[in-house]
Amino acid sequence: MILPFSSLNLSSGGNPQDFFWGCLPFVATPPEVVHRMLKLAKVSPSDIVMDLGCGDGRILLSALSDFGARMAVGYEIRGDLIKEALAMFESKNLIDRVKLIKGDLLSADLSEASVIAIYLTGTGNDKLRSKFEEEVKPGTRIVSHDFGVDGWKPAKVECFGGHKIYLYIMPEALRENNRKPSLGLLKFLARRVDRSGLS
Repeated sequence: MILPFSSLNLSSGGNPQDFFWGCLPFVATPPEVVHRMLKLAKVSPSDIVMDLGCGDGRILLSALSDFGARMAVGYEIRGDLIKEALAMFESKNLIDRVKLIKGDLLSADLSEASVIAIYLTGTGNDKLRSKFEEEVKPGTRIVSHDFGVDGWKPAKVECFGGHKIYLYIMPEALRENNRKPSLGLLKFLARRVDRSGLS
């Protein structure tokens, strides 16, 4: 289902990013693929799992109920889907371990996430690539359904039931090959040095 263009009025000052994300279709990931994505990412009780474009919350629900994740955070542009997901978490007594935010994915706070799930498009992944490179912490696992991240090296690519799942581990995903660091990796490491206060 695609959010109608008429609900995002750019001529009256709407956010162009909201327009882009709002025009992406909501296509639900099959439950077995959800489980496989989280298993591939090795989600554990110590993880904070984030889903960018969380839809009806099914990935977050599986992270909490099937893998025992410590916390689940979802960003979604559609208010109706957030309302539906909140009702589901409430009914399953998981509301205290989930946080759902209505907003643009580019404004998401990635700093605490240890696992990030995405099911967007190639263009959507491209729009988020630099944000991931700038904001995620080392060791973060990014798992993507059907669409890879251009220019990144996956730790694993798995074909499952007609779907493709890509797993990236930061900052290793930024290496062009096993020996040569990419420009993205060098920038990632430089930011870590700056934040640590080392000179």
